[in-house]
Amino acid sequence: MNWLTNFVKPKLSALVKRKDVPENLWQNCPKCGSMIHHKDLRENLNVCNSCNHHFRMSVEDRINLLFAKEDTIEIELDKISDDPLNFTDKKKYKDRLKEYRKKTNRNDALLLLEGDLGGINVICAIMNFEFMGGSMGRSVGAGIVKGAKIAVEKKLPMIIITSSGGARMQEGIISLMQMPRTVAAVE
Repeated sequence: MNWLTNFVKPKLSALVKRKDVPENLWQNCPKCGSMIHHKDLRENLNVCNSCNHHFRMSVEDRINLLFAKEDTIEIELDKISDDPLNFTDKKKYKDRLKEYRKKTNRNDALLLLEGDLGGINVICAIMNFEFMGGSMGRSVGAGIVKGAKIAVEKKLPMIIITSSGGARMQEGIISLMQMPRTVAAVE
């Protein structure tokens, strides 16, 4: 038994012990490798000060950047059956949807809002990349169509903020049909 190792070292360690540092305090830039403090990154709108690399923004960050909370109403998306093709790969599609719903606290990859943007009331559809890469399935297509209908009825401009990995493969041709459907709705 060593007196220095067993008694003195723990006492000294307790005196100069590192404080717990929050995990997301610093962010590494994937382009230039600079370490950026989270406050500096937020103040610079998620752009690296050194190389101008643009970091991904969350849906909540986009909403806070564009709209005042008191002037924003979230429009509920219509309920659509989850798995029209009973698709299974490594996981059932229904289980994958449950996992992403739990992870993001959203029903799908689209958020539909009505809000005041610089003094103009608008309908805004924001895609959420954190939900299956922002992929477009029936629910996303239906949300954009619903937003377009509301914009036409209320004679408001509609803004769509895309952040998508494309069509959702688990819905096959149904997912691919959302593109012409949403284009027709916007027209």
